[in-house]
Amino acid sequence: MKAPLAVACFALALAAGCGTEAQVRVQPRPAAPRERSFGNPELFLVVRDQRVKESSGLAASPSAGDWLYTHNDSGDAARVFRIGMDGKVLAEIGLPGVTARDCEDMASATLGGVPYLYLGDIGDNERRRDSVFVHRFREPGADGRVSRVETFELVYPDGPRDAEALMAWPGNGELFLVEKTHGRPSGVYRLPAGAKPGRHTLRRVGEVRVGGDLAEAQMITGGDVSPDGPRVVLRTYLGAYEFSAPDGRSDGWWLSKPTKIRTGLELQGEAIAYSRDGKWLFTSSEGSPCPIQRIAIR
Repeated sequence: MKAPLAVACFALALAAGCGTEAQVRVQPRPAAPRERSFGNPELFLVVRDQRVKESSGLAASPSAGDWLYTHNDSGDAARVFRIGMDGKVLAEIGLPGVTARDCEDMASATLGGVPYLYLGDIGDNERRRDSVFVHRFREPGADGRVSRVETFELVYPDGPRDAEALMAWPGNGELFLVEKTHGRPSGVYRLPAGAKPGRHTLRRVGEVRVGGDLAEAQMITGGDVSPDGPRVVLRTYLGAYEFSAPDGRSDGWWLSKPTKIRTGLELQGEAIAYSRDGKWLFTSSEGSPCPIQRIAIR
């Protein structure tokens, strides 16, 4: 049987150029991030301020290497706390015009040279909320005053979901929410970069499964993106997992095989964040006093 003309021409092109200067160009595969290891968890600081009772989210300052941010779980006002390296609360930052319901995580990112913080009012234990909210605001100065908050009202495409992991992609602010489940994979949902504040329907882009047989090892309670973008970390009550995005893009990180990270023994560990320089992971636990541990990245 004769080969089709196009196929025959392609075959000749490989051997003799098919009468032209035809060339087959092979695109180089993007380099995968280098393999790295993680140190043992160690106690870094303790927050003894009674206002911090249920640390549920954690974020490193996008502009200063010696500030961390955290917030309480459901039942608190719409506020976050700036923590110094000595464990003291440097500022209580209220979000004007915002009513909090169940804040579960926070994130940070620099967009167009401007440092932003995100507070995720995304918890829904009963899976009854028609929508959830992510509030974005410019990182305040030393006075801790916020003058403007931008709100994204988010709707799941497949019905209400409970989520405790919020991530903002560095440079473009693309948002990811990861479902908290056990006994089945956790859905990964995305709000594309460039979305304006307002009401949006998220897109389910994939799913992840982590942990062993115990429910506590499977339930994702926090997440973050590394400052340079090619890695994502998710944590459960019993450990953490780092995923890679080999080309630095956000597409498909959930498909990579994660590296397991040992976290410290915590009463109810729900938060994790990369340091601003990407050399450490910080974790926190609910309860007062609030211990914050760190894990070296090698």
